[in-house]
Amino acid sequence: MPQPGPPIELLTRRLSETPSEFLAPVLVNDAKAVRLAAVVSDLLSDLGGEPLTPAGAKHFESKDSRRDDELRLVLIASWLLHDRWFIDRHSFGPAARTFLAEGLIALAKIVKPAKFVSDPDRREELARLCLSALGLVPAGESETVARDRLTTLSSVERQRVLAETRRAQEEQRRRKIEEEMARRKAAEAAPAWGRE
Repeated sequence: MPQPGPPIELLTRRLSETPSEFLAPVLVNDAKAVRLAAVVSDLLSDLGGEPLTPAGAKHFESKDSRRDDELRLVLIASWLLHDRWFIDRHSFGPAARTFLAEGLIALAKIVKPAKFVSDPDRREELARLCLSALGLVPAGESETVARDRLTTLSSVERQRVLAETRRAQEEQRRRKIEEEMARRKAAEAAPAWGRE
């Protein structure tokens, strides 16, 4: 059962105040890049977990530009999770490690990282996603309300529903075309039978 977390407004405000350093490049081959593995390692320690091992750090170091959005989103989420509310409890390190390593991949493929700072709905989505990953719900909300609100805001869920709708529409169009082709074929064949 999820535990009460901080108020959602605290987290969305923190995201709106994200320093420009947390929007910087993170790819290893960029001389101006933030060293994401160091940021994550420090965060995990502050949250009561173990710092990254050299092998664990490699996940947060990449020269692959296809991972740029994912790693930038990890940097923004690291800023969010470095809030005093989480640090003071000193118990979220392992859950944060899993979330930062695995929980943002799909989202980063859909939404540009800067949106999680500039757009109010995306800020709320990221804040709620972080809380959920840590086994928390926003202060004053039930588990059901928190889950419903996250589902409503979820970019990944919206993308899934849109893809499902597109597939259903394409299937409906395909069936209509097949039915029309079958009707025409039957209509063309009918006069031929009548002449014989």
